[in-house]
Amino acid sequence: MPALKEALPRVPSHPLAFPLLAVTLLAVTGALSGPGLERTVIECMVLMLVVVSLHLFSGNSGVVSVCHVAFVQLGAYVSALVTMDADRRSVMLPDMPGAIAGVHVGLPVSMLIACALCAAVAAVTGPLLMRLNGLRSAIATFSLLLIVDNVIMNWGAVTGGPSALIGVTESTTVLQVWLALVAAAVLCYGFARSNAGLRLRTSREDEVAARALGINVPRERLTAFVLSAVIAGLAGALFAHRLSTLNPEDFGLKMTFFVLAMLIIGGMRSLSGAVLGALVVTVLTEALLRFEGGVEIGRYVVTGPAGLRELGLAVVLIVILIRRPEGITRGRDITLPRWRAARARRGGPVARQGSGDPEPLDEGAQVR
Repeated sequence: MPALKEALPRVPSHPLAFPLLAVTLLAVTGALSGPGLERTVIECMVLMLVVVSLHLFSGNSGVVSVCHVAFVQLGAYVSALVTMDADRRSVMLPDMPGAIAGVHVGLPVSMLIACALCAAVAAVTGPLLMRLNGLRSAIATFSLLLIVDNVIMNWGAVTGGPSALIGVTESTTVLQVWLALVAAAVLCYGFARSNAGLRLRTSREDEVAARALGINVPRERLTAFVLSAVIAGLAGALFAHRLSTLNPEDFGLKMTFFVLAMLIIGGMRSLSGAVLGALVVTVLTEALLRFEGGVEIGRYVVTGPAGLRELGLAVVLIVILIRRPEGITRGRDITLPRWRAARARRGGPVARQGSGDPEPLDEGAQVR
């Protein structure tokens, strides 16, 4: 075994190592599996992308946002509408305004349009929302979620209203979602260690002190809010072209509950927590969903009650909030232990489990 350990490659203890490794393994699993598992993997990765977008804002600012699913919904509908075949669109949405009805682009361009529109909405609403904290912020962002949902539900001439929007081009692949996740992870990492990210985390720890230092807190929050809205809009576009049928009920409070549960269970303040939370919740909900549909145990078929998936997730969420309120990762980035062992053999200091917020050690401090 020692010889085998020596032969293993040394993976650097980088904050991005675990998220990128987990995302890559998940993508490989989806690419090599059958259609059923591939679909589950893609949906998991899309939700992971939404969680990463929420982490970029809430994890760095400490401000609770309940509106990011609104950007997902907006990005999904925009991308679906501009890529829909003109003939099919004229049949399904005959009352669509002519200026919109004549637009038809490919998937890459539709993603850019979705991201740009979400960024614009965030830039317009953000200056007001970013001045709020705590419960007021949660209520205000929840209001934005309701506004977007109601506009889509009632603007039937463009969105189809409460009816399902069918005929969306099904073209999202594992590779596309993997590339989007890698780009989002790198963006989150870069932002967290940029001057803007450092100023934002300073306001998270002590807003009064941050203002005293001359930091424009609403402006720093707005920057993160717009960036996170872009990622959420991209996730929505990928989500739409995986489902091929958009139903307003797939978004709103239902998706918001799952996304918030993923972030809270994993750990809001670390990128590793966002990725791990999405994985844990997906595995848990898929297992409960299968049990809800009936599982053969010997000669018997045991069937769980309807709504078991939501009930089980709610119980896990309550336990996490009580026993480990900072999430599974406790707000720290997961480091791969192989590199730490290698450093110990070289006689160097062994790093602690990486933190989402890098903090220099005091001189002479003992590292445990």
